[in-house]
Amino acid sequence: MTGYLILDIEIYDFEEFQSYAQQVKYLVEDSTGKYIFRGGNVENIVGDWQPSRLVIVEFPTVAEARELFNSARYKPLREMAQNSSNMNAIVVEGYDF
Repeated sequence: MTGYLILDIEIYDFEEFQSYAQQVKYLVEDSTGKYIFRGGNVENIVGDWQPSRLVIVEFPTVAEARELFNSARYKPLREMAQNSSNMNAIVVEGYDF
């Protein structure tokens, strides 16, 4: 079943985060992931959730989404993200109707 990695990112060091974003883009493109949404304007229409920067990456399976996020290749990039932003991330299992 399809897996989605969803990140809500508040950036506070734009220079370091820009370096992270460029490198992670290539890592995702080199994996089984596919960007669905990467930044851009977010409009809240219900509730009070106000994501700063929303990123959604689709993977063939939840396991592949977890695998990339926990991989040795992503570890140094995760440290860059932690040094330049506050990040919340979830993995969601897609549901086919």
